[in-house]
Amino acid sequence: MRMDKKAESNAVKQERALLRKKKTAVFLLTFCFYLGLAAVDSACSEMTGHPGSLILKTVRIDKDQIAVSFLGKETLVNTDRFFNTFYRFKNSHAKMLTDMHEELPFPSRTL
Repeated sequence: MRMDKKAESNAVKQERALLRKKKTAVFLLTFCFYLGLAAVDSACSEMTGHPGSLILKTVRIDKDQIAVSFLGKETLVNTDRFFNTFYRFKNSHAKMLTDMHEELPFPSRTL
């Protein structure tokens, strides 16, 4: 009777291990497929001079502009404008947080 339970538990463990191996194999095959597809797409876009169709690609045009292409669409990003907006957002929220901490003091330790 005890051997039957042990044999059953071993069979269940082996079945789970086999399922885990199958899942890992499917993941690796899918990952390698997309990695190869991205490499081919990148090489084709470099040869033809057109933006890539599948992968995210960034190219710095000059000091203030970056060209971003994804899924065949290309756009220019003005980095100065982007960083100015980001710093303004960061500063306004930092001021808001310091005001909130001054108004509502939080305990330094929790019990």
